[in-house]
Amino acid sequence: MFAFLPAGGNRNNGNGLLYNQGSNGNYWSVSISGTNAYNLNFNSGSVNPANSNNRANGFALRCIKNLHGECACSDDF
Repeated sequence: MFAFLPAGGNRNNGNGLLYNQGSNGNYWSVSISGTNAYNLNFNSGSVNPANSNNRANGFALRCIKNLHGECACSDDF
């Protein structure tokens, strides 16, 4: 199985501008902690599967099927 996650960058919560398109990928998980949430972050040199950022940041969200074929999320932000 192959999953493709593009390096779509992120939208800054302070000024609304897009940053890091084509070089970084940021994808929210369903795990939150106060005003933060965990996310997958990657670039050409590293992968951080448990990064934590403020939920006001504009990261992508992708539905990924679990082993039982059910979608892990239902909304596309």
